[in-house]
Amino acid sequence: ILKGLQFLHSKNIIHRDLHSKNVLIHNGNALLADFGLSKSLLETNDGHTSEVRGVQAYVDPLLLDKTFNPHTELSDIYSFGVLMWEIYTCRQPFDGRNDKNLTLELCFGMREKRIEGMPLSYSSIYEKCWDKDPAFRPKLTVAGRNVDLLIYARKYKIYIIRQFARGVTLVIWY
Repeated sequence: ILKGLQFLHSKNIIHRDLHSKNVLIHNGNALLADFGLSKSLLETNDGHTSEVRGVQAYVDPLLLDKTFNPHTELSDIYSFGVLMWEIYTCRQPFDGRNDKNLTLELCFGMREKRIEGMPLSYSSIYEKCWDKDPAFRPKLTVAGRNVDLLIYARKYKIYIIRQFARGVTLVIWY
């Protein structure tokens, strides 16, 4: 999923509708689909739109608050964070709710809760991705490195104890 987003963003394209129904699995690989809402960042409107479309729980709350915020790569990062939560929990975010109250709650910072037993190293990645302030969301390369580290840690049975600022990570081998 991250590699697909990295490819799109390298071409100055934002997906704008990233959610689980737009991720297809083929031969064990995740493929992004449905580019009907995708836009080039090079278009003259700079990503601004008066209409917000997509699956509500995955849409960057800055786009929901109706103050004419532009879609950016960081909007896709927000959606990726929600998708990470869904992948781990095997549940639709907010149980599939799609209403005005959910819009308000998302705009005021409500997010799905971390479930018991979920590794903090995993939840810290998606929680950064869906931060209310896009300035605190990781770039795709950083999110990708963190996900790669989780995969590596699981493969080689490494405990990730803590991820510190600036990408420094404390690990313990066993």
